[in-house]
Amino acid sequence: KIRHVGVSNETPYGVCSMINLAKQNPELYARIVSIQNSYSLVCRKDYEAGLAEVCFMEKVGLLPYSPLAGGGLTGEDDKPDE
Repeated sequence: KIRHVGVSNETPYGVCSMINLAKQNPELYARIVSIQNSYSLVCRKDYEAGLAEVCFMEKVGLLPYSPLAGGGLTGEDDKPDE
């Protein structure tokens, strides 16, 4: 039996749809407990434009990936070539 489900790169509509399915048919669908989306200082709009509110209201955790924007926020690009 699957007890916990996490999704990746999902939209607010998709999260709400899956949560409603789990509420209507708890014996068939496990409830989403986490979502894994890209989230960094460079790429914030996808999470903050609705998904953050859905996650808060439905008690779904965020597992961000690429928090350093694929290395763009590490400062390595600022170093002169040696």
